[in-house]
Amino acid sequence: GEVDVDFAGSVIELKDAYVKYTFDSDNVNIKAGHFRESFGMETLTTSRYVTFIERSFMAKLDPSRHLGVQANYWDDTFLVTGGIHFNTVGDSEEVIFSQDANKDFGVDEGYAYTGRFVYKPINDKEKVLHLGVAATHRTPQTTEEVTNSYRFSTRSHTSINRKKYIDTDNILNVANMNMFDFELAASYKGWMFQGEYKIANINRRNDLSSVTLDGHYLQAGYLLFGGKYNYNGEDGEFTRITRGKKYGELEIAARYDYINANDF
Repeated sequence: GEVDVDFAGSVIELKDAYVKYTFDSDNVNIKAGHFRESFGMETLTTSRYVTFIERSFMAKLDPSRHLGVQANYWDDTFLVTGGIHFNTVGDSEEVIFSQDANKDFGVDEGYAYTGRFVYKPINDKEKVLHLGVAATHRTPQTTEEVTNSYRFSTRSHTSINRKKYIDTDNILNVANMNMFDFELAASYKGWMFQGEYKIANINRRNDLSSVTLDGHYLQAGYLLFGGKYNYNGEDGEFTRITRGKKYGELEIAARYDYINANDF
């Protein structure tokens, strides 16, 4: 099991809090609690090991942590995960939103079915090729301020400017949302490449037109002192690097980030 709590900004935030059972085969487990859904390679990578200080704009579409139950299978070549998820463990304001939605409108908390498949045709100590696809079918959650709505918003990559860089405002009368994610990643010794393309289709009630958001990012890195990128096959993500010198390592990296939140 694991419990991970954040106290930044004088606010208590529950991150990972789950129990996990691993079967005798050692490559099948089931976990239940509050944890990241299996969607988005960059989001699933812990903040200790992401290449940049902030994740890409597209990562804001990823569902991240919610209550739920998930099963996982992996071996040297494949990774398969699937689960059912519900609300997040929110702050006091989100709790009030959820209670009011149930009391005033009889709305339940919402649910999501999320799964991910990763194929690793090359996976050894020096080189990796990673091909992945993930999908999620979701209904609106009651932690939103407006019932039966979705809102996508993000600041820029830094928080120096607190204005929202992109904001769809509340997308109303939502029935459900379907999202797909396509992953491509590779590494060879001190070289690394990673990219994802995501698309979200939001279906609305009362014959209202659907809303589509999409985007992608491409990033690459190189370790200057002879270090090596390492890959976690159990979780399908890059993990802690091996430094090239005893005293440390220096990495150069670049990313191209694009998102289209316009739908007329």
